Amino acid sequence: MLVVIDTNVWVSALLNPRGFPARLLRAFLEGQFTPVVSRELLQELADVLSRPRLWRSFTRRLSRLDTRLALSVLRIYQWVAALLLHTLNQAGHWVVLQGDTEGCRDLRDNMFLEAAVRGNARYLVSRDDDLKRDLELVAQMEGRGIQVVSVQQFLNILSGSADG
Repeated sequence: MLVVIDTNVWVSALLNPRGFPARLLRAFLEGQFTPVVSRELLQELADVLSRPRLWRSFTRRLSRLDTRLALSVLRIYQWVAALLLHTLNQAGHWVVLQGDTEGCRDLRDNMFLEAAVRGNARYLVSRDDDLKRDLELVAQMEGRGIQVVSVQQFLNILSGSADG
């Protein structure tokens, strides 16, 4: 099953190993779906994961650990982030974006729509309300056979739950 995963979901999966995004990451690693990727999607993920502000925030959560241990954990998480990018690069279903898709209020999110269309994805998974709550956009994507869903909804779909 081909699926577009929004950057915010991948980042959340790395920062909180107990949340729904982390469960989605595990489902990907177990081969339950194939993410649609493009140069632009992976570049955005790499850019977000390289933001010092992101890692400072993560490090603050480790502040109860001693400094050397916190730095070691930080290095491990940065290595895991690099490994995620590599794995998506290798295992993803590649598409070439042409920047000709519009529809989202936030123009930067149009690449997710285009990737879903060009990749023949069944789902676009996001935590972004600009994608999930725009009823016209959701209907437009459904007309193309693509459901825009939350992480929890997608996990329900993967597990075969009727709530999905």
